[in-house]
Amino acid sequence: GWDTFADEGQGLRLHHPLGWDVVGPDADELAGLFAEAENELANESLQAMLDQMLATPEALELFVALGFLFDDPAVAPNNFVSNFTAIVAPADGLTLDAYADIVSAQLGSVDAIVMESAQVESGLRPQGEDVASLHYTIDGAALYNLPDGSEIHGWQVALYDTSGERLLILTFTAVSDSFAELDETFHTLLYHLEFK
Repeated sequence: GWDTFADEGQGLRLHHPLGWDVVGPDADELAGLFAEAENELANESLQAMLDQMLATPEALELFVALGFLFDDPAVAPNNFVSNFTAIVAPADGLTLDAYADIVSAQLGSVDAIVMESAQVESGLRPQGEDVASLHYTIDGAALYNLPDGSEIHGWQVALYDTSGERLLILTFTAVSDSFAELDETFHTLLYHLEFK
């Protein structure tokens, strides 16, 4: 089954599997969610992830939705929670090609991140709208305090709202070994989301 997370103020509706915990960018709500999950997960990696998200209140305010798959059986052995984040930002005339180039350069400049691809794709949305699509891998030990050799796969997509004035930036991350299993879910979520 699927559920819907809605932020009417942003014109955003995200349809996600029932197993995902999806919340808005409320620090208390996030902290509470992570506290509930601590029983099942290694506290260190959770704390590292939470610290990154709460590093500055201004950064957290950029998010409109954060989703976590705490029930994933792959979580326990890897100490990493598969997740997605959603950010809405003004497009400011930025083309999707330019977005892909800029973010690819930014991510590629981080020692712990290796870019795999950055391009504009069609066919991922119902009307064939273009999206910027970036795939990369992350050294989990360097960024998330995970065991040496832990690799995280990231997929970021950016798309316009119906007016073309705002960008929705979705980022999906999972342990590389689990990403293939979640890939269909991520594609379905991207295909069916509404952003007006």
